[in-house]
Amino acid sequence: AIITPFLADPVSAFQDAVDVGTSGDADEAGLEMAYVATSAPRGTASSDAGFIRENSVFSAVIVSDENDVDSPLTVTEYVNHFLSLKADPDQVAFHSVVDLGTGMCAGNELGERYIDTTIGTSGLTLDLCLGTWGTFLESIVSGSTTAVNTFYLSADPIEETLSVYVDSMWDTRWTYYPSPPRIIFDADAVPSSLASVEIIYNTWPDCEN
Repeated sequence: AIITPFLADPVSAFQDAVDVGTSGDADEAGLEMAYVATSAPRGTASSDAGFIRENSVFSAVIVSDENDVDSPLTVTEYVNHFLSLKADPDQVAFHSVVDLGTGMCAGNELGERYIDTTIGTSGLTLDLCLGTWGTFLESIVSGSTTAVNTFYLSADPIEETLSVYVDSMWDTRWTYYPSPPRIIFDADAVPSSLASVEIIYNTWPDCEN
């Protein structure tokens, strides 16, 4: 499922998507599933579908209590694929929440192939058995988002109608530039990477019709 902030309840949608239990497919192939999801034309999450955005960081997070033994490619092949998703390999990271072999809980398998893929993409690892994931997930979010000061408009606005809201608060610390139409926030007013930015404006009527 593709979950965005525009869903009515994205938190519940995420909870429903990840609450899969232990009665699913016994084949452990997380690497292959991530590969398929990011490969055109098979993957609905491919760049062709607009999921992998040009100006975004790509992060994958695997949560598993087993080693990946059913994905057909080598770790190197998967690493190369993930790194190829962005022109800058520093904008790619494969993160793993797996058994790290610390012996903190029994019944799991060392997530060796996931760990090796994470190392190959300079991602982060967390021991599945710790149970405290808050700081780990915050680190992923922090490393996956960057503050943006420039926002391009989809049409030429009537300049005096421009209104900008950051996290629903009216903000005037920006400048409008035409060709292409865009607003640029002042250096001391750049919204945080997780902020919601809404730009409202009217456009000129189409005089040809």
